Amino acid sequence: MDEVTFDIHIEPLSDAAKELNERVAHISMLLETDLEAVHRLEAKLHTYESWRPFWSGLLRTPTALFPRSRTTRTST
Repeated sequence: MDEVTFDIHIEPLSDAAKELNERVAHISMLLETDLEAVHRLEAKLHTYESWRPFWSGLLRTPTALFPRSRTTRTST
């Protein structure tokens, strides 16, 4: 195989490999971004789980959230 024929066969393969590499890099970046989002959601869930006993106690007793005012209106 002479040099010209070799270049004709190798050049398209090289271009395809470069394009594939760019696509893989882009997909990798997207996956990394998604992974960061998953970690943020996990952190929020962990925070929620640690506060759940507190919130569930408040939700069972609504007056704990909104205590009645000592100066209630009286109708005249």
